[in-house]
Amino acid sequence: MNSLIHADIFFFITTIALIAFSIIGVVALIYIIKILVDARFIVRAFRGEVEGIIVDIKDFRSKVKEGGAKFRLFADLFKKIITKTRKTRTTTRNRKEHGTTE
Repeated sequence: MNSLIHADIFFFITTIALIAFSIIGVVALIYIIKILVDARFIVRAFRGEVEGIIVDIKDFRSKVKEGGAKFRLFADLFKKIITKTRKTRTTTRNRKEHGTTE
């Protein structure tokens, strides 16, 4: 009779522990589901932004291809201005070093 009471107590405690662990598991699953829903929202927003950036880059590339000659002319003009400025500075320094003025 004593062993029957011990078995009943064991099954009662096991049942309560199983119910407690089940409740904790359900709560944990609810939080995990909420986190996954938020992650899905973030990934979708990020994917949309990336697609927008891809479209912008494609537009930029097509405009560069169309206006490549214009850009090259602008770059050549900029290069000429820089080289003239450097030559002017070098000439001025050489004159000051040699003591000649023109």
